[in-house]
Amino acid sequence: MTSQDALTIAVSLTDEILVVLDNQNLDRLSELEAKREPLIRHAFEQSVHHIDEIKAAYLQKLNHQVIEKLLKMKQSTKYQIKNINHGTKAAQAYQGNQF
Repeated sequence: MTSQDALTIAVSLTDEILVVLDNQNLDRLSELEAKREPLIRHAFEQSVHHIDEIKAAYLQKLNHQVIEKLLKMKQSTKYQIKNINHGTKAAQAYQGNQF
């Protein structure tokens, strides 16, 4: 049984429960609720699993973005260090020529 089938049957049983409550026929209430509860669980179990898959895929995408940003930051930092080193060497050479 698919989750859609379970959901459809659960909705039908819920409609029956509402009729039973309107008619105050409480003898059938327990029976209908016992049938409905596992169907609801089955219907939403699939949905929760699917939502978890979507969240996992989204988290993986976010992790990839974090890695890309960290790599860019690392490259930028290396570039800045390289420029600082060149600046330092240039300053030292300039100072050496001053004397």
